[in-house]
Amino acid sequence: MPQKQKSKPVVLSELEKTLLTLLNGQRLYGTEFVDAIREASDGEREIGVGSLYPTLTRMEKKGFVRWEWGDETSGPRRKYYFITPYGKDVLEKDWRFHQRLRDYVSKEEMTSSPQAKAQVDKVQKLSKAR
Repeated sequence: MPQKQKSKPVVLSELEKTLLTLLNGQRLYGTEFVDAIREASDGEREIGVGSLYPTLTRMEKKGFVRWEWGDETSGPRRKYYFITPYGKDVLEKDWRFHQRLRDYVSKEEMTSSPQAKAQVDKVQKLSKAR
């Protein structure tokens, strides 16, 4: 019986992660993305529409997001973007990977200093003695 091949993980760009995170649980239109990024970063990060819309288009082609027209009664119609189940799955896998990465780095930091190594050795000796 042939073994099931593991699929390659989807690697998200920093902007894709940001946009998917913003869409997790809500739908947004263009300037709402721009405003949310500016506000969340206290003005330190900005995104222009020249980067935003091409990225959203690529994300739509990858199946991460979809859009629908809003039902505005005045002003221009807006495209509201929302995360797809596939996009949510990819985002959650990315979050889990980064959590494991942070855990790994924390573990490495704990065992890299001489004091930490001595403490780990002491705990290991105590556990062997039991």
